[in-house]
Amino acid sequence: MRNLNNILIIDDDEDWRRTLTMDLEEDFKINSASDEDYFEKLDSTTELILLDISMPLKNGTEIFKELISNNCRCKIIVLTCLSKTSKEVLWFIQKEITVLFKTESDYSEQIRNYVNSLHIKELSEISALIIDDEKDQCSSYSMILKETGVTNITEIMSIEEAKVLINSSHFDIYIVDICFLENGILNNRGKDIVDSLMEKKANENGIVIPISTYENVRCVLNHYKNIFGIHPLIQEEEEVDSAIKSLISNGIFWSNNNEV
Repeated sequence: MRNLNNILIIDDDEDWRRTLTMDLEEDFKINSASDEDYFEKLDSTTELILLDISMPLKNGTEIFKELISNNCRCKIIVLTCLSKTSKEVLWFIQKEITVLFKTESDYSEQIRNYVNSLHIKELSEISALIIDDEKDQCSSYSMILKETGVTNITEIMSIEEAKVLINSSHFDIYIVDICFLENGILNNRGKDIVDSLMEKKANENGIVIPISTYENVRCVLNHYKNIFGIHPLIQEEEEVDSAIKSLISNGIFWSNNNEV
């Protein structure tokens, strides 16, 4: 595991960005942007975003929603001058996002303490769970993962076994086929697995990839993309091999505190 290093500050106040950069640049690599050009500064090396709320072009909640909808893997801290009881602050708290206040003199120390509590897994430490009723398909996904450097892979072909496993174990990558053929009948029971993973917030520390070969589940897959910001795949429309490799290579796999 390694410590977090790359931070992006998003704030419309240039003086504040400069001050915060000076406070943190001795320990971290800092990049900064306004609410106008933040997407240009956000790249695959960004690991933490310090996000202001009150900005003229886009406020913090709008930017947060955009980041999530674009499958942003970064941790986010909100840093604001608003009061602790403001509706915007309460909105982020409800989302379980850490909120720090610029008015507190030790804000930079609070940032350091938060950052030091985070650890990022290397590829060799990542575990993956593949849930698919076709053995050949499981093997194919395993091969793709191994080519990225992921070797700790578990394959499950039963929905019931999968439910037991995800309730008792943690994985960093979940590849879940939505459609299962049971007793000659095609169903969408893989959706139950993905729903359970969303309830467990498995996509916060890792990557959940719902996948299907069937066009008729497009609405299900789009639901996960729009609501949770995760990247579903329809095999006939995308090069699944390259898509999975891209998600993993651009991903950040956060360690749970009890793993450190």
